[in-house]
Amino acid sequence: EKEAKDYLAQRGVTEPTAVDAILSISGCLPVYLSLLAEGDPTTPEDIADPNEKVVARFLKHIKDPVQRQLALRAALPRKLNKDILSCLLPEKADSEGLFDWLKKRPFVQKRGGPWAYHPIVMETMLRHQKELSENDWERLHLRLAKHYKKQAQRLEIGEDRNEYFEDENW
Repeated sequence: EKEAKDYLAQRGVTEPTAVDAILSISGCLPVYLSLLAEGDPTTPEDIADPNEKVVARFLKHIKDPVQRQLALRAALPRKLNKDILSCLLPEKADSEGLFDWLKKRPFVQKRGGPWAYHPIVMETMLRHQKELSENDWERLHLRLAKHYKKQAQRLEIGEDRNEYFEDENW
């Protein structure tokens, strides 16, 4: 947070309410800080939501359309693995190769648990997807729900939601 505040001060953004708003929106993520500091905001109202610009920067160097689509869609699940990704990909896509590719993206991390998107990147990508198409958003969530239902059946977890939380594998 101190580094982010120092950066904003160097950019001329010093009004406390504007600084607080930028820190809150950006989560101190450098690409977000840079975009939010544009235009020398002095009040929270001066700060435009750069969501689309941020997503464009995340995807900037991804030219392959299947990889771009995956980079957006893979923000939906809380954890990532080859099986989960396969239900987000077009049929016959190389889920293993694409999972290996995705793990190398700077916004995908593994910190003592499963592979997952950086929380701020995840939230940004999710908002962007929902803004693009609520129908696609719903369709992808239904695909994931089917995947998890099959997994629950395979693990013999009943319909009782409490069983979900009690099962270590789940």
